[in-house]
Amino acid sequence: MLRSSLEYQIFYKETLTDDLYVMKTFFTTYMVSSCFDVVSDAFSTFKCILTQDPELVSSFLDINYDTVTQSVNGTLLSNNYVSIRWSLELLFDILLERRNHNFLMKYIRDKSNLVLIMQLMNVESPMISLSAYKIFKVFALNPRKTLEINNIMYRNSESLVAYIHHAYQVQMERADTNDQMPRSSERDQLLDVISKLERISAAENNSISVHTTQNNE
Repeated sequence: MLRSSLEYQIFYKETLTDDLYVMKTFFTTYMVSSCFDVVSDAFSTFKCILTQDPELVSSFLDINYDTVTQSVNGTLLSNNYVSIRWSLELLFDILLERRNHNFLMKYIRDKSNLVLIMQLMNVESPMISLSAYKIFKVFALNPRKTLEINNIMYRNSESLVAYIHHAYQVQMERADTNDQMPRSSERDQLLDVISKLERISAAENNSISVHTTQNNE
């Protein structure tokens, strides 16, 4: 019913401005439901909300960054496999939308987001792990990493290198067609980024250590 009502612009705008009620209800109730059909319908509906008017959604995400991020991260911290999987896909779509640049930059500068994504890369489920890995690439390939983001990756560089190689092999094994085959050039680019972060962090370590309180993640 809600999805069919979205075609009316007045109602659609209300879903994004009504004190965030719709979004909060979706993330705290429907998207973490134990019923697969409820979760599926909730994510399909919310995806419609996020794609119907990209300009309006971009402004909404920028203004409500904290609430949106907390809501998404809340589902990522749940024990619901479907909720986690689809939240990662939803988040990835948001980050890759060109109009959401401001939201993207805020997200990839926040160390708590990186830590959560790296934790999800280490779960047993290959689908969740690889979905989280897609978002990790956005952090890694950002040429203007914050000091905290840089240090987290530097401190975990050895395990990240091992993961990148492992993920490549898993993707190779799971690929059904040539279109799904992972690109070795992308893997090599990520490995190069990690190795350069090691050198940058080592060179700056003495001058920044006084200002760094981040524990080894």
